[in-house]
Amino acid sequence: MEGIPSGEPGPQAGLDDQQSTARQNLVLDEAGIEDLVVFEEGLGTSSRLHPLQRPKIRELLTYARPGDTKHVGGRQPG
Repeated sequence: MEGIPSGEPGPQAGLDDQQSTARQNLVLDEAGIEDLVVFEEGLGTSSRLHPLQRPKIRELLTYARPGDTKHVGGRQPG
């Protein structure tokens, strides 16, 4: 696309993220999930790191209590 450097997200990238977040929030609300705690890695975190070397995964494992439900997801660059 002209005017957008190679490797940069296009103009719709932010919209897709907003729609995805809105959808996730809707599903959580419908499921009655309360007191949600999110551990989100920054975009600069290397995907080559073993999951246990990722700072936010380590933080999650320290925070989690027996019986908690954990969900770890990811997005592949597109």
